[in-house]
Amino acid sequence: MAMSFEWPWQYRFPPFFTLQPNVDTRQKQLAAWCSLVLSFCRLHKQSSMTVMEAQESPLFNNVKLQRILPQALPQPIHMHFCAFTHAQTPPRASPLLPM
Repeated sequence: MAMSFEWPWQYRFPPFFTLQPNVDTRQKQLAAWCSLVLSFCRLHKQSSMTVMEAQESPLFNNVKLQRILPQALPQPIHMHFCAFTHAQTPPRASPLLPM
């Protein structure tokens, strides 16, 4: 039986796909993205993701809202992710969010 993923409320909120200018709001946004990425990847048993995979993934492409994660957002998500988890970027690789 296939497991379904329950998207958090932020995923249905268009500003979630735009880097927020307010520092406090941005920190909450990045924490929410990190939580979403971890949950999604755990369910799909995925340990890393390249930029190309991310662009094609429903994780960063909300078809219903017609919103795709902009190119400016993966780097802050990655930095936040690495700062608050044990994630590392493998040598000679440029994954979006290593787990």
